Amino acid sequence: MQLVTELEQDLKVASVICMNGRRHIVSSMNEVSRDLVVNSYSKKKQVLLEMLPVLGELRHALDMQMELEALVEVGNFFRAFQVLPEYLQVLDSYSQLSAIQEMGRGVEAWLARALQKLDALLLGVCQEFQEERYITAVDAYALIGDVGGLAEKIQSFFMQEVLSETHSVLKDIVHEEIANNAQRNRFTYSDLCAQIPESKFRQCLLKTLDALFRLMCSYHAIMCFDQFI
Repeated sequence: MQLVTELEQDLKVASVICMNGRRHIVSSMNEVSRDLVVNSYSKKKQVLLEMLPVLGELRHALDMQMELEALVEVGNFFRAFQVLPEYLQVLDSYSQLSAIQEMGRGVEAWLARALQKLDALLLGVCQEFQEERYITAVDAYALIGDVGGLAEKIQSFFMQEVLSETHSVLKDIVHEEIANNAQRNRFTYSDLCAQIPESKFRQCLLKTLDALFRLMCSYHAIMCFDQFI
């Protein structure tokens, strides 16, 4: 009987020990779970922290992209071509990112628009010389290292304007003689010359000389200005 009593007591003690053990195990499991969650959050935080510099550069690149667009829009080509190398450097540093690759593909289109606007500015200077606009064009071409190209474009634009202005004079005079627009629009430059009646020769000559004189004044102003810079 004593052995039974001792066994019963031992079983009770064992039961208490098991219950305490289970509580400790559950507590340990909960603690481990919390540690795993904290560790997971810590890893995510570390990944996010590592992404911050990249995101900062992306933000910087986007700001420069917007700045480039704005500078070209207002005609500040010199500053735009100053920002461009820095922008390209940022794109090159993160060229493996798809967002950067997409931005990189837009550079060529931006450059084409910028040069088109710059050419339009230069053409306007050839039509009517304005010192400030001419300096803007010269500075921009100098910054991109294409001063020789600037001289060639000036010559080309003046030739273009001579043809355009004199062609316009011929069309206006022929318009007074021929009412058929479709027929008149098919005339080449030489055809228009042939259509000028003798009575209009003097008028045509005066208007042509007036157009050429204005262009030559602009050309002379550019040549004189270049001698002093």
